[in-house]
Amino acid sequence: PNKGFTLLELILVMALTATITAAMVPNLRNFNTSQSLSDAASQMQSDLRQIQNSASSGLKCQTNTATSWYFELAKDSAGVVKTYNLGAICLNNEVYSPIAHSLPSGIKISQIDLDTCKVTLPGEIDKFRVYYSNIFGRVSFISNALSCGLNFSPQQAILYLKSDADPSLVNKVILNNGGAIYV
Repeated sequence: PNKGFTLLELILVMALTATITAAMVPNLRNFNTSQSLSDAASQMQSDLRQIQNSASSGLKCQTNTATSWYFELAKDSAGVVKTYNLGAICLNNEVYSPIAHSLPSGIKISQIDLDTCKVTLPGEIDKFRVYYSNIFGRVSFISNALSCGLNFSPQQAILYLKSDADPSLVNKVILNNGGAIYV
């Protein structure tokens, strides 16, 4: 009796292995992109909680009390939001330098929903800030999106994180003016 594999059996096994590998590669890329989006949303949630805690604990700037802490979107030269800043507003005009945080490569904030007002990025908006006030204990959203109206005071903001590699993959960070932050 022969104790080996025939050439036909080896070719069939190699073809089957190649087919399975080819089918898995796109799924692995989608998984990596999806995981990167999820990590970016979780990091943003963590940073928002950090400034929220700084505000509620009365953390000082340098020498003076901070009246509020903020989260602010920052556009690049093309108008794309790939970074955000965390900072404080201090008493007596003391300057507290904002700390810049970058989203992972290939990820951007593509849209902001302020209640029922949808703001597509880039464009439509030059400023978006979330303030956490330690004096009044509340959250407020500041935006100059003209499409929302001048005296618009939203109860909720939803930030949409999108991948350049696969625009169909989206992750959301939801902020309520009561202080809740969801991913």
